[in-house]
Amino acid sequence: MAVKKRRRGKVVDKWKAKTLYQVVAPDLFQGKELGYVAANEDSKLIDRVIRIGMSDVTGSFDELNMYTMLRFRITDVKGTHAYTSFDGHELSRAYVRTLTTRRHSLVDPVVDVITKDEVPVRVKGLIITAHRVSSPKKTAIRKLFEKEVTEFASSTPFNEFMNALLLGKFGNEFSVKARKIVPIRTVRIRKTEVKRKR
Repeated sequence: MAVKKRRRGKVVDKWKAKTLYQVVAPDLFQGKELGYVAANEDSKLIDRVIRIGMSDVTGSFDELNMYTMLRFRITDVKGTHAYTSFDGHELSRAYVRTLTTRRHSLVDPVVDVITKDEVPVRVKGLIITAHRVSSPKKTAIRKLFEKEVTEFASSTPFNEFMNALLLGKFGNEFSVKARKIVPIRTVRIRKTEVKRKR
């Protein structure tokens, strides 16, 4: 019995049918170009998350920039430009592992705050003491962190707040205050998550 061959229709190159859009960072990062994404419809870009190393955005290759991954969410498309909002950041796991050793105590508070301009942010800290400390001391450090980051957020606009967290300013200032409780080795903001309504 003869087998009928299917007729092949015209092959469409799906990639050629797509448009390239330039992804633009929000004001927090001076509207810098984040790269390009492809889509065949503007609507398919909305809510897409872009992940990029902070050093690629800032051009700085110091320790914090090298090991920080930023998240941006596309919120608007105009022409061939896709505009984003800042969605948060995270330190690389490999970098976090290098900071934690057996001879030190680790405190990792998680605090939900609201900035002066009413942007809700979840902040995850990483505080490492100079030597092992007791549970009451850890609790005291955790409570101090919760107090300081909440008060700082409530009196600071979102962009300024995030800059202080990402660039280490808040961590450095907190470290000085925490030393009144125990000697501190390192303070980092391990992760932030912006809790905007979708």
